[in-house]
Amino acid sequence: MDRLVREFSDSNDRSARRTIVDRHVEDGVADDTEKIEQQIAQAREELAATLDQLAERANPQQLAEDVKGRALAFLNTPQVRIGLLAAGGVAVVVVVRKIVKR
Repeated sequence: MDRLVREFSDSNDRSARRTIVDRHVEDGVADDTEKIEQQIAQAREELAATLDQLAERANPQQLAEDVKGRALAFLNTPQVRIGLLAAGGVAVVVVVRKIVKR
């Protein structure tokens, strides 16, 4: 901007001033265009990465593995293991009592 003011004030010719202003406007537009193109390219890369993540998450095999992993993690908690052992113990007692009563 300072360069524009300096060039503009150094020139007395009206058409020269107009040319100076036009050149600086075109330079600014070119810079803006490059910035916009860079932003578009960056947005495309981010969108592609997001789509890849969504495709991976929506993969049926991946979903099944996630559910299986969560189920196994739940079943391996101490509370669930104790509960399953207790239920198994009760089932054994019931079966033995039925066998003995015959």
